[in-house]
Order: sequence, then structure tokens, then C-alpha cells
Amino acid sequence: MNRFRKILPPLFVLALPSLCAAGFTLLQAGLDARGAAMGFTGAASSTGASAMYWNPALLAVSPSPEAALTVNRWIQEVQAGAFAFSRSGFGLSLHYSHVGGIEHRIVPSEQPVGTFSANDAVFGIAYARRVSPAFSFGVRLNGYYEKIYIDEATGIGGDLGMVWSPGLSGLRIGAAVQHIGKTGKLRQDAVQLPLTIRVGAGYRTAGPGGRWEAAVECVRIRGGDPGVHTGLEWVGFGRIALRAGYQSGHETRGLTAGIGFDLEKIRISYGFIPFRSGLGDAHSLTAVFSL
Repeated sequence: MNRFRKILPPLFVLALPSLCAAGFTLLQAGLDARGAAMGFTGAASSTGASAMYWNPALLAVSPSPEAALTVNRWIQEVQAGAFAFSRSGFGLSLHYSHVGGIEHRIVPSEQPVGTFSANDAVFGIAYARRVSPAFSFGVRLNGYYEKIYIDEATGIGGDLGMVWSPGLSGLRIGAAVQHIGKTGKLRQDAVQLPLTIRVGAGYRTAGPGGRWEAAVECVRIRGGDPGVHTGLEWVGFGRIALRAGYQSGHETRGLTAGIGFDLEKIRISYGFIPFRSGLGDAHSLTAVFSL
């Protein structure tokens, strides 16, 4: 355990200076309706198969086998989704996004000569291990693919994560560095991965009328400003969850909200993400199946 505590923190620090402009925007959209509804938090508060998107170390504290399917309707007609499977600290994931009907012009004109599409996909294999009752670590190896019109780029990268339970019942602290790696060039320009740093805490407790969970997270994405994300969840009647959140550090995003239903073998979550500046609203729907 002491060895991991010595190695992992310097890796987080070394990743910080390389934050600058990035591509693969699908990875910034959030691929889990519960996390999206709670202000895009998840480094310490996520559970189950979808947890590997936020922090692969969480797979070690989510041992029950699950499969999760997410469908996102993002702004500007962007469609995205994800599939994730987890079992005993092992996980598989596939994320994709598609933007169609992009107008193609060779010279300025009223009518385009045609349309084209942009597509992203990310495949991941994750592993997590509990090295003590209070400390877990996890890694995820990712393969990246991007195609815009006829140009393609591929790459390889990964995530590192850690989770610590300091001893206070219901409190969990998590940190993750996501999308460390590189891709090839898309025609002549290199595509940079959206290197992301997440450090946060989640606290779950029984309260008036049900169970409450609060999450707070500091997030920095390559090319963006640092922000603080907060989320709150109330679960009542054993089956209904109401969620809300807020994100700072974003010009067009702020409040989020959502609802969830626990149907024993199936959990269904919906996330609503309104955008400012007339960009519209985004919607996320996740179904989690207990296996």
C-alpha cells in the first residue's frame, strides 16, 4: 500500500502542466445520467459499471456485476452514448458520438456541395483493486478513434484513479487523471486528448425522509478553466431519486437536474442539462442492469 501511495500522487502532479487545447469533445459531455444530473460529479460518488467513466478505482468498491447503457442527446444535434460492463473490479466500456449533416463548402456559397459527419469512439478496459480496507486504486487503458469527413486519427491512452475512505462513515474521497496519452494526426494536425483532473468527495447519510448524498469536485479539463462541480441526491420511498447540481467554470453550463427509479434489477436515470446563450438543452438517459 505504501508503494502505491508514493507512486500515484506524483503522476497526478506531473499531468497538471500539460493542460491546453483538446479534442474528443465526447469525453467532456458526461456519459452517465446520474453523474450529469448531479453537476457532472463522480470521482468519489459514482457506483457500478458507469463509475469507470469518472474514476476507474471505484470499480473496486462496486463489486456487483452490472451492465449500463447510456444514450445522450447533446446540443447542436450531437448524439452520443455509452455501454459499460463491470464485474469484480474489472470493466469494459465503449463510448461513441455522432454529428451528421455538417455542410461542406469548397468556396463561400449559399448552398453547400454536400454534407459530411464527424464521429468519435473510445474503447476502454479497466481494472481496480482494493489494497486495504480504506484505499483502492484503478487504471483504464483506452483506444481512441476519430473521423471527420474522410480524415481519421487513432490513439492510445489511459486513466489513473484512487479512492480513499478516511474512516468517517459515508465519506469517500476520490481523484482521477483521465485521458493521459496521444493520438495521431488528423490530416496535418495532431489531435490532443482532453486530459482531465478530478479531485472530489462524496458523503452519504440517512436523513429526513430517506437517504441523502452530497458530492463536490474540483475539475480541470485541457483547454478550459478550472471549476467546482457540486451535486445532491435524495432517495426516498426506497425507489425514487431526485438529483440536482451546479458547475462553475463554464460559460454556457450551470444548473443540472434529474430523476431516477430503482426497479430492483433495473435502475433508470435521467439527466437534464440546460445551456445558456441560446444553445438549447441536453438530455441523458441511463439504464443499469444488475446481472
